[in-house]
Amino acid sequence: DMDEHTANLYEHTVMVTLLSVMVAKKLKLDKNKRYNIAIGCLLHDIGIRYITVSYENRDFSEADQADIFEFKKHTILGYSALDEEAWIPEIAKKMILSHHENLKGTGFPMKQKNREMECKIIQACDAFDCYISGMECKRMSVQKALENIIENAEILYDKKIVDYLVSTVAKYPVGTTVKT
Repeated sequence: DMDEHTANLYEHTVMVTLLSVMVAKKLKLDKNKRYNIAIGCLLHDIGIRYITVSYENRDFSEADQADIFEFKKHTILGYSALDEEAWIPEIAKKMILSHHENLKGTGFPMKQKNREMECKIIQACDAFDCYISGMECKRMSVQKALENIIENAEILYDKKIVDYLVSTVAKYPVGTTVKT
């Protein structure tokens, strides 16, 4: 239930994987690309296990520079840990490295503007789940998370991916009270 979703690395990883594969399916990506996306998503935050700073329900805009630096290392550490694993597709490794990059080129670790669809998918899906789970940022409602993702379509995230992501997520999860 997304309404009660909280920061947990395992649940976050599974949710990002599910959302990404559903978006890939809506984009009509072939089975091999969907498989590669699933591998990349399942492993995308493995580098979190190597950092020493708290990342749950935390606003990094208010953190000191040492904590921000430590947190930002998780993408590189994850990529480095899996770089020589031959069974992991190269695009999945790139997804691990670049899941915090964006269209504008203001992300981290390398401020790249990724062109690969797989990377664009994980960037939007990871950001959305971080918002609702409190993973790597302060937790917010599903509605506010959707507003943030939509507001940043064509700025940080691919518009087509955002449209499919938004169509995948229930704006009012089960248990939400709606006054009409």
